[in-house]
Amino acid sequence: NDTAMIDLSLQVEDEPDLLYMGRYFVSAWENGTTNSTSNNVSISCVDLLSKIKNIPLDKLRLKNNISVVDYLKIAVDSLNSKLSDELKIKYNDKDLNIYVNSNYDWQMHFINIDRTDIENIFNNIAQNTVSYLWIDRDGYLKTDHLLDDKAKEAVCTLSGSLNILEYGSQSGDVGKYSGIEVEYIDSIAYENKELFSTTEYQLVVGNNEILNLTLNSDKVFNIHNIKIKCEEGYASCTGFNVYKNSIDLNIESTHKTKASIQIFGTVINETKNTMTVYLEKKKKGDIAKIDNNILRKELIHTFANGLVSVLKMKNNRIYAQGWINPRVKLGDLVYMLGSRLGVNDYYKVVGLEFTLGTNYRCKASLVRTVEVDKAFEDLTYQLEEALYDTLTGVDVDINTIVPLTDEEAQFVENELNADLVAEFRKVLYGGDY
Repeated sequence: NDTAMIDLSLQVEDEPDLLYMGRYFVSAWENGTTNSTSNNVSISCVDLLSKIKNIPLDKLRLKNNISVVDYLKIAVDSLNSKLSDELKIKYNDKDLNIYVNSNYDWQMHFINIDRTDIENIFNNIAQNTVSYLWIDRDGYLKTDHLLDDKAKEAVCTLSGSLNILEYGSQSGDVGKYSGIEVEYIDSIAYENKELFSTTEYQLVVGNNEILNLTLNSDKVFNIHNIKIKCEEGYASCTGFNVYKNSIDLNIESTHKTKASIQIFGTVINETKNTMTVYLEKKKKGDIAKIDNNILRKELIHTFANGLVSVLKMKNNRIYAQGWINPRVKLGDLVYMLGSRLGVNDYYKVVGLEFTLGTNYRCKASLVRTVEVDKAFEDLTYQLEEALYDTLTGVDVDINTIVPLTDEEAQFVENELNADLVAEFRKVLYGGDY
């Protein structure tokens, strides 16, 4: 059945306790199709977000000057009200990080997100705040903003010569752009207007519940007058809920009668503007266009320049596949070494795909968010290891050593005395220098 759940745990080598990998929800049962497999059953499962991502959300009211995090919690609470306990999304305020190092909260001009389902909301917030949103192995919502990352100790090292069998670039089409153009809301104005009018609405005696009445704007902010005139008797509005483009009404009537209904309220009108930021001032080519209808005007400069700073980093998106410790989680910082791409940097883990069975494998999607000025020891430790191995009779494969950039090499040579530089080169490449 489609209500079954599976809790998955792994036995990690040299560890006495099982490592919990999360809860998964059965989506399909399939029997074998041949005589030899007729007694076999194949089970397909999905994670929590995949299970609930397309459930329609209750409509949310349009609000202005609300923080991104507060809106995110409103949306999750709205979804949770429709879910059974095992499907509810849990969260702690401390785990919802949307630019925590800023002197101000990241505010939305107003809630102007397509709110059909929670996946759409997560994607919109992620793209417009340069963040990642996910549900962790314990069912908790986590967010990780990429523009406030700081260098810290990595949870592990991934190396093309040790535990990584395959790695490569995941930059895709991003690498072809020379800059970004961000369209944003420069200002908003409030306008009072008639939002709905009808002359022949049929009422019954008592309460009339009118749901999802379409208004003539999709940016309705509030309602300030509802006029009802009846052919017979009297009717009045006893309550309403308004959304960005519709309204639910309760009308109490003394008679069965036709009535005219007029609804007046306030709508929001936007004035748009654009900001263009180039990766390099001298290189102006194709521009990636981004529509950011979430953040307030004063935040767009931080958004645009922060996004460009991430895009400018060399090898800013890569994947690594091999034996990656299953304790590594989304949002962790790892150190990646790969001589083929010249990778020697900190990376944020933004995706994990596990292959379980007799041959354990993990594919990690990594994004570079921190540009670190490397210390002398960081640049030379591979050379020092190679020198030691060579002097003690161990063969050294120089293809496993990440090459230094010209700037890094000059820095190392400035720090080392000339004799030791020559010794390094002689050991690694042979010949006299």
